[in-house]
Amino acid sequence: MTRTPRLGLLAALMVAQPVLMAQEPWDTSFKLVAAQVSGQEKAGLGQDLQYGLTIAGAHPVTSRGAICLEGGYMYSPTSSRSTSILNFEDRRDIYHLGAHYRQGLFMDGFSVQGGLRYTSAVVTTRTYVNASSWVQNQGPRHGAVSPFLGLHGRLTDKISLELNGSGLAVKNLNGQVTKERQIEVALGIHLGK
Repeated sequence: MTRTPRLGLLAALMVAQPVLMAQEPWDTSFKLVAAQVSGQEKAGLGQDLQYGLTIAGAHPVTSRGAICLEGGYMYSPTSSRSTSILNFEDRRDIYHLGAHYRQGLFMDGFSVQGGLRYTSAVVTTRTYVNASSWVQNQGPRHGAVSPFLGLHGRLTDKISLELNGSGLAVKNLNGQVTKERQIEVALGIHLGK
């Protein structure tokens, strides 16, 4: 970087400092999440339920609006299926990152939110020939971006509740992509103050 752009950047930061310092700090939280996903068990991708933990932060940009960033991990408990010879156990691991805007409604503490979520999912299948012999296979990791829409309610200074909907795309062991919708409920526990 040459000297002129560096000086310009420094000048811009000095001018923006009072505005940046006047903003309220990030509202950080972690969320305990439970979600219902349609069609995963029939497709051999784990249970239709999944559970997880998300770390989130919201930064106010207007008096009633905030930019929110989040990242977390979700898993589905093992589901079982069988044929006449083999038994299968399937489960799914998902990492996700999201960015969305939260706009307050007319009632204090309640807001709508919408944005994008990136998910990276992998399916693991354990195949049993008999009780003592099994083989474990892991499918390819699949990443996808999907829209995210939900409702957020701040119940107290430390507790919030969310109801969200988003998409989820997962590849099975054969590389076929299954796209489904998920509905999730999240209990937020806010840190600080």
